[in-house]
Amino acid sequence: MRSFRSSSIKPTIASPLALTLGTALLVASCSQPAKGYREDPGACSVVSDPSVVTQLGEEALQFPPTADVSHTDSQQSSKCEWESNHPPGWGSPANATISVLVRLKVNEDGDPDIAAAQGSYQANNSQAAQPDTPPTVIGDSSKRSIRPGSKGNSQVVTIDFLRANAHVTVEYRGWGSQGFNAQFIPLEAQQEATLDFAQQTLARLGEPK
Repeated sequence: MRSFRSSSIKPTIASPLALTLGTALLVASCSQPAKGYREDPGACSVVSDPSVVTQLGEEALQFPPTADVSHTDSQQSSKCEWESNHPPGWGSPANATISVLVRLKVNEDGDPDIAAAQGSYQANNSQAAQPDTPPTVIGDSSKRSIRPGSKGNSQVVTIDFLRANAHVTVEYRGWGSQGFNAQFIPLEAQQEATLDFAQQTLARLGEPK
């Protein structure tokens, strides 16, 4: 009678390293894009007309501003500026402008690029900029710079904030005169107005998706 020997072929068992790499590749292929923004809301639409009129007067809306738009493979951006030569409280002659710049960082697939937005936010820095601390932080992170007005120099308040892949800069600047003296609105009031514009912009962006 013929005997049969058990097969010498043994099943191949994947090594722990191979299993780990396979799992990592599977997770990576199934991972979802980061939450963020994919469409520029348009900088001219992020703040309300009444708030602009309060700061600059009706003149700022006589010729509605048009956003300066730039869309590339890595960024969607728009900038809007409101200007008046007769802003309330600034004296006469005077000039004041409020600008909003929205930058949405995206990757080649059009998905939010959080790292690129963080890099843009960190690079846009000046020695005068001071980081905000809770509870005054706007978005994920924010900073502001203030330059009091003086004869020959505008008074400027700037707020920079980061939310997901959106990097936003809001600036309110102005100068004025009364006779031979420079005149400016109270710096605290200018800061509050700039903060209001930044908060309106954040609200208009909505929650990252």
